Amino acid sequence: MKRQLSIVLTIILMLSFNLKVSANNAREKLENIKNTQQNLKSEIMQLDKEITETSSSINKLNEEINKLNKNIECTSKEIKYHENKLKLEDDMFKKRVRAMYTCGDTAYLDIILNSKNFSDAIDKIELVKKIIHYDKNLMDDICKNKKSIENKKEKLEINKQKSIKLKEKYNNKFKDLKNKSNEKEKIMLALEKDKNTYEVMLKEQENNSNNIVNMIKNDSKYSKSSAVVKGSLCCVTGNAFPITCNYGWREHPVLHTKKFHSGIDIGVPSGTLIYAVADGVVTYSGNMSGYGNVVMINHGDFISLYAHNSSLCVREGQNVKKGDVISYSGNTGMSTGPHLHFEIRKSTGETVDSLSYYVR
Repeated sequence: MKRQLSIVLTIILMLSFNLKVSANNAREKLENIKNTQQNLKSEIMQLDKEITETSSSINKLNEEINKLNKNIECTSKEIKYHENKLKLEDDMFKKRVRAMYTCGDTAYLDIILNSKNFSDAIDKIELVKKIIHYDKNLMDDICKNKKSIENKKEKLEINKQKSIKLKEKYNNKFKDLKNKSNEKEKIMLALEKDKNTYEVMLKEQENNSNNIVNMIKNDSKYSKSSAVVKGSLCCVTGNAFPITCNYGWREHPVLHTKKFHSGIDIGVPSGTLIYAVADGVVTYSGNMSGYGNVVMINHGDFISLYAHNSSLCVREGQNVKKGDVISYSGNTGMSTGPHLHFEIRKSTGETVDSLSYYVR
């Protein structure tokens, strides 16, 4: 009996030990999953931050280059104008020199001496003065134009050198952005293989969508104002691009479960200018986790949302007109490739199919 009891106790102890080991292993596995999730999230956030900063630098450099190119074009036109003017003045001066050479040194004196009377002599003296004054002004203008052309050519050369340096800087930043985007895509591809982590992070994006509903319902800046005529909308991408994902329920390509897509995805390359669909007030401009860099605009009878941008061009509270540039498209947030996520919401926060708002 004692022997049987000892065996039973031994078995119970062994089972308890195995259960404890299994529990520890489960806790350790769960902790590893949490760490992996946190590390991936931190990497994505850091890369998104770097992509945003690099993209903003590129946009500023692009503005500087465009401004400089306009100056170069304007200076080139000014040089051409002054060169044409100088040619006319130079031709006129040569004619004057030939005329003076032909008439000789006594030309002015002959004009005065051939006067019919004293009054005529006074008039001819005034005429000679005007001719001399004209010749002097002509020589002064020629000198000024030559000096102006020299200065403008010097300025043109300086601006050309600046433009070359800015373009080099722009190209380096663009390469940097491309490398960061490639790095982000690799992380997202690795994340797709880890379905548990991917689902957790996708859930966070879904929570963002629910938070937007609460934001619209509870914040007075989203209250309905003057209505907008739907017939006068602007193409948010400037030109038509393919729709890579439609609005509504779909089978998720990674999780293979039914997921609701709250907007449409438009396949635009990174750095594409994004425009306000209609007049309105910017109610949100910033990062929104899974949505990446987001702009939200209240148009009165509907709210538009633009997500995954590389950089933003507007601030909260800013009034925008239909067709104003509001952002540059990108790949921030839970995004596996460059595109624009475009949403339309009612004043209740409820989403509607944004396809009919994408003017093409």
